[in-house]
Amino acid sequence: MSGVVVIGAGTLGTEIIRRLQTPPVAIIDRRAAPTGELASNWVRHDLRDTDGLARLVSELSPSGIVYTAGLSTSQSGDEPGLARTVHCDAAVAALDALHDHARFLYLSSFAVYGAVPGDSPVREAQPLKPLGTYGRLKADAERDLQRTRGNRDLVILRSAGLYGSVAPEGSLSQQYMLRLVLDALRGHVTVPGPDVDLDELWFVDDAARVVAALIESPLRERCRSTVLNGGPGHRTAGRDLHAALRALNRNAVHEIGPTPEGFMATARLDVAALSDLVGNPATTSLPEGVRVLAQRLERQQSEDRLVRSER
Repeated sequence: MSGVVVIGAGTLGTEIIRRLQTPPVAIIDRRAAPTGELASNWVRHDLRDTDGLARLVSELSPSGIVYTAGLSTSQSGDEPGLARTVHCDAAVAALDALHDHARFLYLSSFAVYGAVPGDSPVREAQPLKPLGTYGRLKADAERDLQRTRGNRDLVILRSAGLYGSVAPEGSLSQQYMLRLVLDALRGHVTVPGPDVDLDELWFVDDAARVVAALIESPLRERCRSTVLNGGPGHRTAGRDLHAALRALNRNAVHEIGPTPEGFMATARLDVAALSDLVGNPATTSLPEGVRVLAQRLERQQSEDRLVRSER
């Protein structure tokens, strides 16, 4: 069967599905199928059943797989066994069941680099010194996938911190930005000082566009095994974050507070290789991304009020 399978329909997976030129032949996720357009191709499957996942991939025989399933940084620390299965074992099982010359795209993280001092951009050949359980699991998954790829095309995308979704679960960056925007709209937000640089932030719509292009478009050369950095290519300046939040609510009180643990500026990614393949990977500016996130929050709140009023 020709077509793409998406494993993991969380924040990024859902956005990727919307940007694929051809609907995926299957969406594999542990949760029950949602209502609406995603339901028809939804396959509910627990990724802890790696043998069952392999059989499913073999039966579907897709031309490509996008693997975005994972646990958040905090969940990975709390449940390391489950996290290893989801981040590593299930991904390897899916790749191993994929037919030769198909493409497998794995969403990794810039956490595999660890904290890189200075402002020099980090290239893909940088030695890995992963941060925490989450970073170590992503690094382990990359290693195991490289060993398993055989005659398949493997693309590993080391993503910067994603944001832009209103889903309460997700990465540290997603949860943090969601809280900042919500607090700014409410009129009182605690934010690091304007002189503090934070980790790179990548708007989820941009990341989804890039992933869809990488899995669907023929690359200039066979990507036998390609590692790519993904993000805007610069850290998040505190002054830019202050300005973006201020634009949402001019009357909001901005209280200076500490930078959340795990959100300090680490590596600054060199995204030249990715840009050469797909163009600018981050077309959404921070102010625009924050504004869109605020609009999504307000739309969700309006829908929630409407549902409550109809009960």
